[in-house]
Amino acid sequence: MRAHRSVVLLAVVAAGVALAAGPATAATPGGGGRPPASPAGAPAGAAAVYTPPLTYTTTVKSGVPLLGGTTDIGNKCGASTIPGEDETPCTTRVEFPFPVTFYGVTYTSALADGAGNIQFTGDAARYEPGVGCFPDPMVGAAFAVYSTAFMATSVSWLPDLGIFTAVHGTAPNRTFVVEWRVAYEPTSSSDSYAEWDFEAQFQEGSSTLKAVFGDSLAIHTYDRGRTWVTTVPAKWGGTTGVQDGRGRSTAGCRTTQDTGSTPGAGVAVSYTPSETPPVTLEQDSPAVKYTGTWAGGRCGTTTCSPDNKQMNSSAAGSRVKFSYTGKRADWVASRGPNGGKVGVYVDGVLKSTLNLYSPVIVDGMTVYTGPVKASGSHTLELRRVSGRINVDSFRVYK
Repeated sequence: MRAHRSVVLLAVVAAGVALAAGPATAATPGGGGRPPASPAGAPAGAAAVYTPPLTYTTTVKSGVPLLGGTTDIGNKCGASTIPGEDETPCTTRVEFPFPVTFYGVTYTSALADGAGNIQFTGDAARYEPGVGCFPDPMVGAAFAVYSTAFMATSVSWLPDLGIFTAVHGTAPNRTFVVEWRVAYEPTSSSDSYAEWDFEAQFQEGSSTLKAVFGDSLAIHTYDRGRTWVTTVPAKWGGTTGVQDGRGRSTAGCRTTQDTGSTPGAGVAVSYTPSETPPVTLEQDSPAVKYTGTWAGGRCGTTTCSPDNKQMNSSAAGSRVKFSYTGKRADWVASRGPNGGKVGVYVDGVLKSTLNLYSPVIVDGMTVYTGPVKASGSHTLELRRVSGRINVDSFRVYK
C-alpha cells in the first residue's frame, strides 16, 4: 500500500465497478449499538429545502492518480475479525473546508467510517459480512467510496493505517480528499491478508463526487505480511455508490466473498446528479441591489445560509432587486414577530404579496418560489409594504 512495502498492483478492473439502481428503503439511522443520531452535517440553511434529484449518472475512468490525505482524523477502529486489536467499529466526523452538496442538500461536515463510507446523515459503522448493498436501511444519505466487510483502520503492526484528509489546490478550485488506508488480517492459515488504499474527492463548486482507487492487494499467507507469497485479487467485494436514504440509490453491490475484486489502481468512479443543483447567492452578492435604508446583521436564533448573515429594513420605500440568469429564482429569508408584508415582482410584474410575520423567529426559510421561465436574464424584486423585510439569500436554477 505504501512505497516501503512490497506491493503489487492489481490490474484495472473497470467492469468491477458496474453499477445497478434498485428500489430504496427508508433509512433507519443508527448502528453499532448506538441510538439513532442526528444528521452528521447540518444542512447549510436554504439549500436544505431543495428537492433531491432522482438519480446520479456514473462515469468510470482509468489512469487517475490518488491525491492522498495528510491529516490523520483519528479513526483507529477495528473489526471483529482481528484478534487482539480494537474490535469496536466507529465513525469520525470530518469537517468540509467548503460546502459539499449531496442529493441537492448542502453539508458542512459528515461522518467517515472505517468500512469506506461517507455518511451525511445517520451514524452506522458497518462491518458485518453480506451487508452494504445500496439501498442500505442501516445507513442514511451516504457515499460508499468502497464499502465492504472486515476492513479496519487499526492494526498494531501497521501503524500507517487510518483515514486521512487533505485540501489540494487554492480557492475557488480546491479539492478535498478523504483517503482510506485499511486492511484485513486473516484469522486462520487458510485465509488471506489484504490491504486497500482509496479515497473520496470533493471538488469545490461542483456537485460531482469521485471515488479513486490506489494500491490493492491480497496475499496467501498468515505471517502478517513479512513474506509476500502470491498476489491474488482481493476477494472481499464491496459497494461503490450513493444513496439519499429516502428512496433513491445508485450502487454496485458485490458483497459475496470469494467472487469480487477491488478496482485496480487508477480507476476513478464519478457520480454527477441528474439535474443541476441551484446556485446560492448571498445577500451581499453584486447581483443584489438595495434601495432605501438597509442594515446588515446575523440571523436570529439559528443558522440560515452558509454565511449566517442577512440584510433587513423597516424603512418606507425600501426595495431590493436581484438580477439573475437562469430559469427560476427563490427568495430565502427569515420570518418573525417583526415580519411585514412584501410585494414580489418577477420581471417587473407583481406575482405575490407575502407576509413575513411569525410569532417566533424562523430563519433560512424559502419564503418565495419563483415561476419557471425560459432560461435567460430575469429580475426578482422585493418591495416593502409594511413591517420588516429581510434578505438571507437567493437560489438560482439554471
